Amino acid sequence: MFKKLFFLLAVPVYFTVSGCGQSATRDKNIPGMSVYDLSAYNAPITIYVPDTTKTKLEPSLQSSGSITIKSGKDFQISITPGEGDIALTKGDIKDADVKKFKRYLRDDPDAIIWESQVSGMDSEYHFYTIVKAGKDSYVIEDLKDGDAFSEAAILKMMEAAKSIKVKEIKKV
Repeated sequence: MFKKLFFLLAVPVYFTVSGCGQSATRDKNIPGMSVYDLSAYNAPITIYVPDTTKTKLEPSLQSSGSITIKSGKDFQISITPGEGDIALTKGDIKDADVKKFKRYLRDDPDAIIWESQVSGMDSEYHFYTIVKAGKDSYVIEDLKDGDAFSEAAILKMMEAAKSIKVKEIKKV
């Protein structure tokens, strides 16, 4: 009887204790997304993108050096190497003639999310962030030449942008 009781208690304790510490080394997953390697586009980084089993991923290298990644209508971003300028971008947002600035949903030193509206249309949302990965900096923003994005879509794109990391090179 004692052996059965010990076994019933010891097994769950073993699995609980052996699982401790692993979460610190595991990469944070973003639900519905997977890691995508951008090395083929001259960027030694990875980023989370929508699960490619559900939507087609359309990455491309632009002549400007930017990488665009599109996946359906709710995920369309541009990644540009460089330092970026939040203050300049905020000025451009407030001076826009067509997409009138309404408010900031997030206003941080390295990231902004804002709401704008074209006269007579529904609100649309945008983001601009600067992410440091290793020694390099990248400006990540939504593509503004296509569909208008919902707040939820922009928050998901911002979460992906913040997931950028230097690609780990595995030593053999």
